[in-house]
Amino acid sequence: MDRTSNSTKKKARRKGLKTNPRESSSSEKKRLERLAKDPNLDQRIAEAFEQVGITGEGNSAKLVYVVFTSRLLANPAAVVVRGPSGVGKSQLLNGVASLFPAGSKIEAMKLTQASLFNVPDDYFRHKILITGERKHATDDVTRDQNALIRQLISEKRISRMVSVQDESGWLTKNIIREGPIAYGECTTADSIFEEDLNRMLQVFLNDGEQQTRNVMRATARSYRPSHAKVDVSSILELHHAFQESLQRHDIRIPFAEQLADLLPAEKVESRRIFQQVLTVVEAIALLYQHQRGLQNDCLIATLDDYALARQLLLKPIHA
Repeated sequence: MDRTSNSTKKKARRKGLKTNPRESSSSEKKRLERLAKDPNLDQRIAEAFEQVGITGEGNSAKLVYVVFTSRLLANPAAVVVRGPSGVGKSQLLNGVASLFPAGSKIEAMKLTQASLFNVPDDYFRHKILITGERKHATDDVTRDQNALIRQLISEKRISRMVSVQDESGWLTKNIIREGPIAYGECTTADSIFEEDLNRMLQVFLNDGEQQTRNVMRATARSYRPSHAKVDVSSILELHHAFQESLQRHDIRIPFAEQLADLLPAEKVESRRIFQQVLTVVEAIALLYQHQRGLQNDCLIATLDDYALARQLLLKPIHA
């Protein structure tokens, strides 16, 4: 009986099966706790980028990750990844998105206006919406097609009036789909409608020779005879569990008023930029929630959160 049991366990180990669910569950919980309570959490997350196929682009990938995490906030952020064809825009968006559980995101390469309403009322609420490549067209029709996405980003809901018929005749019905959403898209276009652009953070990917060399080297390393395969599924499971562990909190920023006095205010666009800065600070605080207690039921952002936000936002805000 014991020999049969040991044989079964050996076969299970060779197949990669779980022979003891309790031990496995305990091990996974410890891995999650180590990640969530790591003082250098943002660096541990950055290490996962390489493992899902993103080479370099550290701050760009981090910012997209923080934007996607902001889905849990009252005022989530939006990002557009820009650069020439072949630079890895979709790879970066999709690679970062792979670290988020399926239930937290909606990936749609193409959207119609009708498709945004033919879904349950709360379909978009606190989700990540990732769309395909932005059209290059700059005509009024394309501008109108983007209007609903703009509304979902800034107004946190979309609505339309439709006529429907019942037994008493025709009547008008107001259809509403609630957000908010965190949003991501990419484009090779040189110009983007101003109405869209001022709602999004811009990330420009590195198309320089050294970055291209780094990408080529990363690809070449996977062909080494001694190359050990990375257990990507285990990495994804860990990061999905981490994102699922995050809870929504009311977040307070003790230094928000000082920032309001220090940031430039010459242009009206500064109003939206300021909210974007605060949102990124909030999202970073949210990521570190397992390392902090609550004060009056609120999560308190720190100067370290701002320092990381500043590092990630310097180029996008001045783009």
